[in-house]
Amino acid sequence: EDNDRLLRTTNLFQDARVVVLPDARNKQDVDILVLTQDVWSLVPTDAGLNLAGQQFSLTLQQRNFRGWGHTLTTRFFLDNRDTLQRFNFRGDYFIPSIRQNWFLAFNAYFNHFRDVKQYGGRLNRDFIRPTTQYAYGGELSFNRFRNFVFYRNTD
Repeated sequence: EDNDRLLRTTNLFQDARVVVLPDARNKQDVDILVLTQDVWSLVPTDAGLNLAGQQFSLTLQQRNFRGWGHTLTTRFFLDNRDTLQRFNFRGDYFIPSIRQNWFLAFNAYFNHFRDVKQYGGRLNRDFIRPTTQYAYGGELSFNRFRNFVFYRNTD
């Protein structure tokens, strides 16, 4: 029952069942049957175009990248009115389990927007089961923000 729940918490399956069947030839052995119903893995999560045709955005999420169970999210944003940077991009790559370990996850991200440049990754272990005693995490990143100072004329 716990294995069913763990499989269903992933983005890979709509439904999952693990059935234990006794072996008819040998009473000490069992067969394990795993039934799954997959989900469509490429999902457009956001798209937009303003009326004047000056701005366009598109976000795509691949929930089973290369069949590995990893999630790749990309966002493209084009702003023709911006003179500093017209094309903006965000990428996010998530590995839900490292080396078949359901408890250890990794997330890498890349944000390249006009006022924000971020590159980094985080490693974490979440509370997945009630019996999990410890959770931890760490993050290493490079962040560059463009700050603006506005002065108000009080005259």
